[in-house]
Amino acid sequence: MYYLAQEYKYLVVEKVPTIQHNNAPIYIEDSDSNVEVVHNSDSANTCKRRNTSIFSPCCLDFPKRSRHEQSQYPNFATAHPAFLTESPQTSAMGPSNLSMVDTQVVDHPLSDKRQYTGTVGKELASGMFSLQRALEALKKLKDRKKMAKMSSSATMNRFQEVCHTLLRMVEERSPGLSQTLPSTFPGVDDTSRMSRSQLGVLINELQAVGWGALKRIDWLLKADKHSKAFVANSTELTMGFFKERCYEVVGMLEEAAILAARVQL
Repeated sequence: MYYLAQEYKYLVVEKVPTIQHNNAPIYIEDSDSNVEVVHNSDSANTCKRRNTSIFSPCCLDFPKRSRHEQSQYPNFATAHPAFLTESPQTSAMGPSNLSMVDTQVVDHPLSDKRQYTGTVGKELASGMFSLQRALEALKKLKDRKKMAKMSSSATMNRFQEVCHTLLRMVEERSPGLSQTLPSTFPGVDDTSRMSRSQLGVLINELQAVGWGALKRIDWLLKADKHSKAFVANSTELTMGFFKERCYEVVGMLEEAAILAARVQL
């Protein structure tokens, strides 16, 4: 009997303990037969596991998946009124990004053919040449729609960030100009939960902000007062950074097939 118990790893109990344990005792019936019959004395009293409310699927109360509403993305005309026209305007709602000094810039002479001298001026001329290419490429609405279709939200967000950086550099170095505040776009970091239409609205607004910044840069630097102040208050390092950011804008347009890539010989 003890041999079989050791062979099959059974517990041999000669006397039932009086203390109740979680592990029910096992009896081995001893007889003259070579086969030992093993049974659990408490098998009839074993309680079955009952399902509680924790395991009931009817009681599960998971929150429903939230959805981005279309109203979460405000209309571009309301969010960015300063970029709707060629000349800057003061927004009627919230703090103004543009002061009344900006609206008086038009009184200064404008120059379509700007001449820059010196090392800093040559760097600016190189950057403005690239900027003019970008402005000409995005002048038509169909080309802007093509760029929005070919670009992702991350690329378009980078586009508006670079354009705003260029605009901020010009405004910081031109006395009397207030700085345009950067635009914020909720959901731009994670667009996986957006519908196709919501994503299209976001991309179009990102492009509109970048396009408006480019037009304002060109409009400011056409004024002799601001172009001279920009050159005078810039160093070779900062103007080189300005030129590189202009090149980056052109590179984005080339990737979107709006501009033909220039091959260096």
